[in-house]
Amino acid sequence: CWEVIELIYGRSMGLISAGKDADEIIAAKEAAIKMGFGFGIVPWMARLLTTKFVSLRLQKPQYAADGRLIGIGAITEKIREPLKLAREGNLETVAPTILQHLIDDELDGGSAVQQDVTESEAMNAIFAGTGSTAAGLNAVLYELGIHGKWQVQVLIELQSLTPTSMETPWDLPYSGLSRLPYLRAIVKESLRLSPPFPSAFQREVSMNSGAVTIAGFAAALPPGTKISTNHYVMCRSRAVFGTDADEFHPERWLDTNDSEQLKRMEDAWSVFGRGARMCVGKDLVIMMLYKAVAAVLLQWEITGSANGMKRSNDFEFHVHELVVSLTPR
Repeated sequence: CWEVIELIYGRSMGLISAGKDADEIIAAKEAAIKMGFGFGIVPWMARLLTTKFVSLRLQKPQYAADGRLIGIGAITEKIREPLKLAREGNLETVAPTILQHLIDDELDGGSAVQQDVTESEAMNAIFAGTGSTAAGLNAVLYELGIHGKWQVQVLIELQSLTPTSMETPWDLPYSGLSRLPYLRAIVKESLRLSPPFPSAFQREVSMNSGAVTIAGFAAALPPGTKISTNHYVMCRSRAVFGTDADEFHPERWLDTNDSEQLKRMEDAWSVFGRGARMCVGKDLVIMMLYKAVAAVLLQWEITGSANGMKRSNDFEFHVHELVVSLTPR
């Protein structure tokens, strides 16, 4: 899912076409995620980043034997060119990009501070939109590989959308895919069981809000209290999802007769966070998952096993291995 970068910058980083992490971009990103995970648990460690010794070491460029920039330096170099072209109005893309929107806002502001924000957001997209989207797609393919009957249900739905003039399965419109109840339920249930960011994001009770009362806690939480929720735990709550909370049952999202229960599940489904600070890329991720899953199912039958996915939690779910068989339809 590193090709999500094309939606952001209008061009690929070449990882898919190369078939390998030649510039150690993925390795650098994963190392940074692990470091960020540690800072999230022990926030005072983040102050180390501002020390001169650590800051200089992190900023020191790394080179391959042939002189190429690798790691974070390679990421920065690959971002710098489209940034420059976009600012000059010379970035040619086949569709509007997120980067161009950032640049348009920057040019409206016209300040150096705004340029810093643009460059920071451009870099953040590397860390926020790649591994999490890949983890989500892996989760859906894993569940479909084990529960083959749901592939049949989605294929039946897709037949209503498949135009005779469609060039590739990727041409299916999102406007149609988003209305397919079985596809929506399968993606939703897969993300519930395997939220890409299972760990907690900390928030602090505002000093201006006064004490906060949370259901289930006897005492009110005073201003300055650090609060966090674990998405993995919330999404498997038996109090909300029932005794089968650890099992893949997409039909739980299809039973609309019990509107109260459906609302309780929606409220607990915190895969992308909640409120004003929820993930801004939610709609983009869902669109990519719908289109990717539909394209795969139209071309292949997926077969997997319960122990076919190996992963770890380093702030986001890092899928080390997914073993499935793809049989052409």
